[in-house]
Amino acid sequence: MSTIPPIQQHQFKVKYLIDNTDLSTLNIYVKDSHGLFNVGKRKIAYSHNWIDEDGEVVDLLTVKKEAREFTLECFVKGSTITEAISNIEALVAILDTPGIHVLTVNFYGEATQRTYNVYRVDEIKVLKKFRFAKNIWTFNLNLKEYIA
Repeated sequence: MSTIPPIQQHQFKVKYLIDNTDLSTLNIYVKDSHGLFNVGKRKIAYSHNWIDEDGEVVDLLTVKKEAREFTLECFVKGSTITEAISNIEALVAILDTPGIHVLTVNFYGEATQRTYNVYRVDEIKVLKKFRFAKNIWTFNLNLKEYIA
């Protein structure tokens, strides 16, 4: 039996990686995320509501889902303004390369990771905050799931 309590062993460390780049290596950290565990909205291939009959006719034989949207509430740290800008530009350089990107979220290690094929959909609006002589800026990263 292990003597290390599970909470101390993992310390609730969640790692966010985009194309195998750990965001923390860019001094970008995710403080909250939205949509990672949502179930995508179901697409109905065919439905018709007859005026003279009750209910509607719906094709339930084909199951397709709409793409999910994810929001990562982030903050970036930099010892100077230039460093903070450079960190954000490095993230944008990864996300704006052509093709689909892989968002990997490690919950308590690689055994419990989830991966999503994503692309960036919205602009990144940065709010400037200064604390303790360091530049700490917040922004939301909006990603959309790519379903082939």
